[in-house]
Amino acid sequence: MSDDSQCSVCQRYFQHSYACYQHKQAAGHHVYQLPHQCDSCEQHFETTTACYQHMSIQGHWVWPILCETCDSRFMHEEACEEHMSVEDHHHKPYECETCPQSWHSPYERDQH
Repeated sequence: MSDDSQCSVCQRYFQHSYACYQHKQAAGHHVYQLPHQCDSCEQHFETTTACYQHMSIQGHWVWPILCETCDSRFMHEEACEEHMSVEDHHHKPYECETCPQSWHSPYERDQH
C-alpha cells in the first residue's frame, strides 16, 4: 500500500487514500497522542523537538522580544538582556562612504 493510505499517527491502513485523508481530518484526531502544538499553524507533534524542528523549517518561530536599539529579536527576555549587556554592542564605527549605514567591522562594511 502507498504511504498516503496509512495514518502516520496510529499506523492504520486504509483501502483508499481519501479514506485515510478523512480519518486524519476527523475532529480531534490523535491530538491526545500529539500534545505539542505549533503556535502558528496549529499542527500537533509527539515531541517538543519535533515541534521545534517544524517551526524552524516552516519559519513559524515567534520572536516577541525586540532589542531597543537594533532589529534583533529574541524568544526570552533574558536572551535580549544578555544581548544588550555586550560592551559596545551597538557601536558601529565603520561607516559606508556612500550611504548612512555603519558596521562593527571593516569586513562587514566591505561586504556591503
